Amino acid sequence: MAYGPTFRGVRRVWSGPDGAYAEVTLPDVADPTGFGVHPALLDAALHPIGLLDAGTGDGPRVPFAFEGVQVHATGARALRVRLTRAGSSVRLVAVDAAGAPVVSVDALTLRDLGRSAPATAADRSLYALTWPVEEVTAPVTPPTRAELTGDGRAVMAGGGSAYPDVAALVAAVAAGEPVPDAVLLPLPSVSAGDADGVPAGDAADLPGRVRAVTTATLATVQEWLAADALADSRLVVLTRGAVAARDEDRITDVAGAAAWGLLRSAQSEHPGRIVLADLDRDPDVEAWAELAGVVADPTSTGGQVALRGGAVRVPRLARATDDELRLPDGLWHLAPVAPGTLDGVAPVPATAADPAAGQVRIAVRATGVNFRDVLIALGMYPDPAARMGSEGAGVVLAVGPDVTDLAPGDRVFGMFEPGFGPEVLAARERVTRIPAGWSFAEAASVPLVFLTAWYALRDLADLRAGESVLIHSGAG
Repeated sequence: MAYGPTFRGVRRVWSGPDGAYAEVTLPDVADPTGFGVHPALLDAALHPIGLLDAGTGDGPRVPFAFEGVQVHATGARALRVRLTRAGSSVRLVAVDAAGAPVVSVDALTLRDLGRSAPATAADRSLYALTWPVEEVTAPVTPPTRAELTGDGRAVMAGGGSAYPDVAALVAAVAAGEPVPDAVLLPLPSVSAGDADGVPAGDAADLPGRVRAVTTATLATVQEWLAADALADSRLVVLTRGAVAARDEDRITDVAGAAAWGLLRSAQSEHPGRIVLADLDRDPDVEAWAELAGVVADPTSTGGQVALRGGAVRVPRLARATDDELRLPDGLWHLAPVAPGTLDGVAPVPATAADPAAGQVRIAVRATGVNFRDVLIALGMYPDPAARMGSEGAGVVLAVGPDVTDLAPGDRVFGMFEPGFGPEVLAARERVTRIPAGWSFAEAASVPLVFLTAWYALRDLADLRAGESVLIHSGAG
C-alpha cells in the first residue's frame, strides 16, 4: 500500500526539544473549495506525529479522536505545523505562510497500531453488544413531563400534559406553564410482518412508511432542539420492539429501529439531551417510574435503554466468551441450522475425504462473502441444497490422481463450497494459482466478480475489440 499523489503533501519536517514541525502543501490535483481544511492537507499535517514518538520505544500510532478542533480560516493550500505532546495526546497548531492561524486541535488522541509487541489473545478478542440489567436510582422528586403526540391526546398514563407538536408546547410555556423536565415523543410503529413473517400492510410501501416516520421524527427533534424555551428539558423518544435486548426479542418496529440509528447521531451532537427508550408494553405508570431515573441522569445509561420485564437494560460492549467462539473439533463448515436470521448460522461437523479424480483438497485461508450467502442463511435462496461460501483462497493439501499441474503447497483461489470452514474439496477446473503479490484475502474477493464481468461482457454483451461500453457504477 502506498500514498497516492493527493496525500503526498509533506515538504519539510524537523523536530526540536518542544515538539515536531512541518511544512505541508495541498497538491495541485486537490481543490480546497468547500472544505474548512482539505482532508488531505490535514492528513499531511499529522504525518510528523512519528517524530514525537522517536526514541520512546512506542509502536506506530494513528489519529483516533479529536477534541477542541477550531478552523480559523478556509481555503488554505499550505500550512506550517507545530505538534506538541499534551499528556498522552497531541496538540496541533497550523498557520499559513503569513503566520495567521488556520486550524488548531486541542487534544488528538492516538491509537497504537499494536506492532511494538505481539498481540495477546485478549487483544484479538471479539466483542459483542449485550444488554445487561442496570440498577437505576429513582430520583427523590420525580421529573415532570409533557408529551408530543400529534393529536394532543396523552399516551402514557399517570399525569403529564399532551401537546400536538413542539410549537404548541412552546406556546404553553410562554403562557406560563412550567418547562417540563422530560418531553416524551412516542413514535408510531411500522411492522415488516406479523409473528409468522406475513407482511403487514402493503409490503411494497414499507420503505415509504419507514421514511415518513424517520422524516417526521427528525423534523420534530430539530424543532425541539431549536426551541430555546425547552433548553432545560430532555427529549425521551419512545419505541416498542425497535431493539433486541434479549435473546427472545424480535425487532418488530422497523421504523423505530431506523429512528434509533438516526437519533444516536443526534445524541452525540447534543450530549445528555436525548434519551432513547424501547418498551416491551404500552406506556404506563410503571414504565414512567422505571424511566424517571434515566431521565434524571442519562449519563449512567448513555441515554439508551430498553425496558424488559420491569428491568432497565442498557447496551454495553462485552468480550465474546469462549463458549460463543468455540468451534467443533475436527472438520466443520458454517451452515444455517435455524434459517431465518443470521444468528441461526453455526458450525456443523464435516467429513474428511481424499480428493477424487479432477479434485483438489484445499486448506482455506480466506473466503469471500456474497449476498448469496446471506440469502442461504435466511432460508430465502431458491436452491435448498446450496451451501454457504462459494469463493475463496487457500493452500493445496492434496490432489486427485489425475491432477498433475498442481501440488501440495500451491497457493490457489477460485470457486468452491462450502467455503466457510478449515478445508474444502474443489474441482480442479474451478481453481487457479494466486498471482504473485496477492494476499489470500485479496484473492478470495476476486472469483465471483471476475466471472460475473466475464459472463456479462463476453457471453451476454458479445463485446468485440474497439467497441465502447458503459458500465454503471452500481453494477455487480
